[in-house]
Amino acid sequence: MALYHFTIKDNKTPGGRIILASDHAEYNHREGKYANLDQKRAGHVAAADHLDYIARQENYSQKEGFICGGHHLPAWANNSPKAFFRAADAYETSVHTYKEIEFALQSELTLEQNLALAQEFIDKHLGTDYYYSYAIHNKLAAMGEGEENLHCHLMFSPRKLDALEKESERQPRCFFQKARRLYTRKDGSIIDQRREGGCAVASVWNKQVEGRNHLLYLREDFANLTNAALEKYGHTVRVDHRSNRARREEAV
Repeated sequence: MALYHFTIKDNKTPGGRIILASDHAEYNHREGKYANLDQKRAGHVAAADHLDYIARQENYSQKEGFICGGHHLPAWANNSPKAFFRAADAYETSVHTYKEIEFALQSELTLEQNLALAQEFIDKHLGTDYYYSYAIHNKLAAMGEGEENLHCHLMFSPRKLDALEKESERQPRCFFQKARRLYTRKDGSIIDQRREGGCAVASVWNKQVEGRNHLLYLREDFANLTNAALEKYGHTVRVDHRSNRARREEAV
C-alpha cells in the first residue's frame, strides 16, 4: 500500500528545545554515539560490542537501519556532514542552523527505484544551490518486524549559495554570517562587501506566508514525482498529498 509522508522540521522541537545540527547529522548517518542505535533498538547488542561502545574503544561501522547517504558540501567539510553542521552550530547567526525534510519512500518500488526518486527530488529542489546531506533509513526492517518503512532524511542549510560561493567557497565562519551586499556610493563608486558576509537565507524556508506556500508546493510536487515513479514501474496505487479533510470534502 502506497503511503504518503512529507514534513519539514528545523532545529527547534515543539517544546522549544534546541537541537544541535551536528548531533542530528550524526543521528541521520548513524555515526558517533548513534553508531549502534539500531542494534540497541532491536535488543541484540553483544556484550563485547556494548563494552566497546561504552568504552569508546572501537569506531562502530554497524549501521543497520541506515541504508545509504549522500551530500553536497563545501570542500572545507571534507565530505563530513557532521563537520559542516558542527560549523553551523558554532557560527550560524540566523534562527535556524538547519532545515530537514523527511519523506516516505514506497515499498512497491525497489531500493534502486526509490533512491532514484529521492535523488530526483533533491536535484530538483536543492541541487547545487544548497549544502545538504541525506540519509535513507529503513527503520522497521532494521528492527526485524513488520513491513519495511523506507524513508529519507534530507538535512540542509537554508542559506542559498550565491555566485560568489559557487566560484570560490567562503570559510565556515564567514559562510554562516549575515549576508552583505553590493552598493553604490553617492559619488558613483561601488562597494562590494559580499565576501565579508555569508550567503543569504532563502525566504522560501521561513515560516511566514512564502514559506508555508513553498511547503505546500513541495508536498504536491513530491506526490507527483512519487506517482510518476509508481506509474513508470507498472503499479496502480497512488499517493495523495492532500489532508484527510480536503479529501473528505472532495468526496462529498
